[in-house]
Amino acid sequence: MSPKGLFNGLEASSTTVAYPNLKELTIEDMKHWEEWVMETSSEDIAVMPLLQRLDIYYCPVLKSVPHQILSQSVRKLFIRNCPELTISCLPPLLEELILDGDAGSFSRSLPFKNNTSLKVLWIQYSPHSTLPQGLSQLKALQTLKILDCNSLTCIPDELQHLTSLRELVIARCPILGPRCEKDVGKDWSIISRIPSIYIY
Repeated sequence: MSPKGLFNGLEASSTTVAYPNLKELTIEDMKHWEEWVMETSSEDIAVMPLLQRLDIYYCPVLKSVPHQILSQSVRKLFIRNCPELTISCLPPLLEELILDGDAGSFSRSLPFKNNTSLKVLWIQYSPHSTLPQGLSQLKALQTLKILDCNSLTCIPDELQHLTSLRELVIARCPILGPRCEKDVGKDWSIISRIPSIYIY
């Protein structure tokens, strides 16, 4: 069955809820999948209303996710190596975001305007030299984990504005780690007020 066929062909006359009990969805290794289109003939159809976790791995040409999927119920989103993916509208109650490798538009900028739900952000194996822009918008962020990012060169100043941040973990980041060492690192002044800092 084609990817489009998996998530399409919903009939308004026969159902009002598509995948009513689905709570977790993983999409992986769809090498040639460019467009995820969910055509519904009625706005009254609810799609995956209980979906809490969405994982999208290794979809190198996928460009977008239907807005119906990013519903009120999604709490955890994991994107791994989807360099063309652009998401401009995020689940309003998203609590945890994991960006692994090149996560498309998320690797460059986070489209969270004054977000008050995201509590945990993981950035791992990023090929980029900077963290995503927009971190200062994550008003409720409590934990930031930066792992195995060989190219990251510095901590952005906007991290100082994250007053809810309680834990910062930097692991196996050869350039960034030394810059964040207590008292002597060039970026220590930016992170020094965070209660729990782990660098290894």
